Amino acid sequence: MTVALRPFTRVPWEVPPLILIKLVAHLVLALILMTAFGPFDADWVKTVVLMAALPPALNVFVLARQYDAWVEPASGSVLIGTLVSVATLTTVMWLVQHGVLTQLMFR
Repeated sequence: MTVALRPFTRVPWEVPPLILIKLVAHLVLALILMTAFGPFDADWVKTVVLMAALPPALNVFVLARQYDAWVEPASGSVLIGTLVSVATLTTVMWLVQHGVLTQLMFR
């Protein structure tokens, strides 16, 4: 609620690439690491990939506000990341549910 009530004027240029890294690169990196250090049970792989697909945590904003640094961009990144993750997280959940992820992992 605190993030939603913050004034949202402009997003710094750093925020979109950071959100892309968090929602896409983090997910791909988690999948690669699970493959490289595996074999793991399919349930563990699905859990790790779903956790990596989650949006930026609110603690980013809490720490920014505590240290009074980059508060507005942190607020914007949490809000935008949550909105964008609706698409990315739904896609990842669909891939997991339909076994596409398992087929990629255990080829």
